[in-house]
Amino acid sequence: MNLKFDLSGEWEFKASSSEFLPQELRTKLSIWNKAKVPGTIHLDLLANDFIPDPFFETNEIDVQWVDKVDWIYRKKFLLDFDFSDFHSVKLTFEGLDTVGSVKLNGEIVGHFNNMFIPHSFEVKNLIKSGENEIEVFFKSPTVAGKELEEKYGKLPVELATHRVYLRKAQYSFGWDWGPVLTTSGIWKPVYLEFIKFAKIKHVWFKTLSISNSKAEISAEIELEKFTEDDLDLKIEIFYKDEKIYERSLIQKKRDRVRAHRFEIISAKLWFPNGYGEPELYTAIIEISKDGEVIDKITKKFGIRTVKLIQEDDGEGESFIFEINGEKIFCKGANWIPADSFLPRVRKEDYDKLLKMAKDANLNMLRVWGGGIYEDDYFYDKCDELGIMIWQDFMFACAGYPEYDEFVDNVKNEAIQIVKRLRNHPSIVLWCGNNENEWIWVDKTQKSPDEMPGAKIFRDVLKEICEQYDGTRPYWRSSPWGENYPNSEINGNHHQWKVWSQWIDYKNYENVKAKFITEFGFQAPPHIETLKEVLKPENRNFNSFSIHHHNKQTEGIPRLFRFLTSHFKITDDFEDLIYLMQLNQAEAIKFAVENWRIRKFKTAGTLFWQWNDCWNVISWSAIDYRKRPKALYYFAKKFFNPVLPVLKRIDDSLKIYILNDLPRQVSGELIVRTFTTYGAKKFEKKIKVDAEKNSVAFAFESNLKGLKVEDFQTDYIHAEFKYNDGRISENSIYFEEPKFMKFKSPGLKFKISKVDENLYRLKLYSKNLARAVFVDFSGFDVELSDNFFDINPDSTIEVELKSDKTLSELLKSIRIKFLT
Repeated sequence: MNLKFDLSGEWEFKASSSEFLPQELRTKLSIWNKAKVPGTIHLDLLANDFIPDPFFETNEIDVQWVDKVDWIYRKKFLLDFDFSDFHSVKLTFEGLDTVGSVKLNGEIVGHFNNMFIPHSFEVKNLIKSGENEIEVFFKSPTVAGKELEEKYGKLPVELATHRVYLRKAQYSFGWDWGPVLTTSGIWKPVYLEFIKFAKIKHVWFKTLSISNSKAEISAEIELEKFTEDDLDLKIEIFYKDEKIYERSLIQKKRDRVRAHRFEIISAKLWFPNGYGEPELYTAIIEISKDGEVIDKITKKFGIRTVKLIQEDDGEGESFIFEINGEKIFCKGANWIPADSFLPRVRKEDYDKLLKMAKDANLNMLRVWGGGIYEDDYFYDKCDELGIMIWQDFMFACAGYPEYDEFVDNVKNEAIQIVKRLRNHPSIVLWCGNNENEWIWVDKTQKSPDEMPGAKIFRDVLKEICEQYDGTRPYWRSSPWGENYPNSEINGNHHQWKVWSQWIDYKNYENVKAKFITEFGFQAPPHIETLKEVLKPENRNFNSFSIHHHNKQTEGIPRLFRFLTSHFKITDDFEDLIYLMQLNQAEAIKFAVENWRIRKFKTAGTLFWQWNDCWNVISWSAIDYRKRPKALYYFAKKFFNPVLPVLKRIDDSLKIYILNDLPRQVSGELIVRTFTTYGAKKFEKKIKVDAEKNSVAFAFESNLKGLKVEDFQTDYIHAEFKYNDGRISENSIYFEEPKFMKFKSPGLKFKISKVDENLYRLKLYSKNLARAVFVDFSGFDVELSDNFFDINPDSTIEVELKSDKTLSELLKSIRIKFLT
């Protein structure tokens, strides 16, 4: 059988150029030092105490010399077995960041200039029994990019202009939420492949058609063959643990791609989260020669169709995803790389962030074009969880080069990426780039086809997606529209007038776009996440350090500008964090509910952003340490499949019942008017039927009829009880929190142990307790809900997951609410 010889783990590194090295490090970095692969140069420098933690305080500024230096990595290893019977020996790097060359035993075996794809070199004639040595040379990405920019000319680029000349994660050059930490290194696993006859290179299960009785599937299996020998090929298909199909074939001579059609009777279909189960099948493919298995691969796949519906909807042209014939309202967020140093991202990180997405009722994530094509494990998890992926190609906020070598590099990258990812049912759209055309048109008033790099996004990527996939739509850019890239009447839309152009979030109500792929509002991370990177004296909004940890120009001033519009201002640092998180959550809630009641005139809302890559004040719902902000808990509710939405129009109130479920819901809507000081002034019960996948208009009244008299004390709460007692609820307040009159809520709580590491927190409030935030000082406790309201004379139960004792939880609990 083919063999893999792992070469990850312990390596060595040293500097290959000295011009930009700090004087005190020149001697140390001229000799070999310990390195770890997968890794990056910054992580190796940090592990050897050559640089401080770049995330701490303003240390990022002090490590800017690192990306200007050339580096060499090497590994010595022993081969103590006979490999003469193998037809090929490949030295394979799954990821090299970004420009350089590879030597084996003193001979150059190849060059590389793209971090997004694997690099594999034939080395059978160079590898030897006994000791071998690999050297990998990394040219400074900053120098490499600037040399190409000098040769071909400066292009219209946001942020670092030289970045566009390198096929490298663009965010590493700095972004308005990310530090300038431009990495180099062997960032993915490396190994030797010893191959007999052939290896399985790509496997793709393509859904050809679906009917009520069966699904027709094409299995496309691509081999890399090294001889003319015929090979035996076996395909086995399993649903759960039951084998449902098996076929043996012969792969003739030099045939490299084998397409085999088969049928699955009563096929189980893959659906997004909330619309059905994300059903998956398991395939085992093996090739053998004379009864000996040569290579074997296990691959999961889903059966589903995807269509983008673009048709006249009376307001313009729709933009609706249809999965298996079912229209989907897309509820989600934008995904960025989960660390500035990518090798630090583990499977456990993906597990937590993606499970949190499913738990918050998200059904789509957009993999943003300034980051990376994510690890296979990321897409595997999205397949399992039913999270659809809007997949950008890795281009962002710039015009790009069009000289032949660059375009050829892009073509090779795109082909490899499409082949690697096309088997994932979660990916429902390929997108050419992030904001390139929109920025170009706004700044130049010229046609998007005049933009440098236009042919890549208009022609090259589209043709590759059609040729090597064709089962999902290709979209030129995000945003993109027919007559204007950021149109509101067709295509998809990025909404940045709010926040970035200093407009407050109530303006979201005026936005009637078809599919909003970016919109956002900033908030600080959890206090413990900031404490990791700020000295005690800098934990305030007047410090240079905290401004350094907000990368948007005038980011901190915006936080205060929008906070003062809605909340009382305090000088307490932790209270400000609490209020700013609330402000962010209220902003995105207002936007999402406004667009959800327009279903399917608006068919998707993906807020910016889901996660962070370092300890930063940003637009994220979950901070770098995976601590949820208020926005996360709000998202659980405003993305709820069934939700009452209350809209005030002048002196009237309308209530809608949103139903994203693929079945009708029937229930009772209870509308109550409360005062903040505990009185119930009005109650009405209404029977409501909401058709499947629809919006039902449920109730309308003027405010006077609802006994709303004082906006500073009166508010309305709606509770919808449906299908076996499930409850979805929402409230509307008529005055800004800073002007509301709150009484002491008379809050009482009790924590009881339910099971191992599982507790129940009960909270009772005599009066309204608004925006109750529960925290456990010094402990990370997972809460099922937070930042919630407790209506007068009501009790709320919250599940707590923690390995701490009951005594520790009781001593550490801290509760905040609006006053």
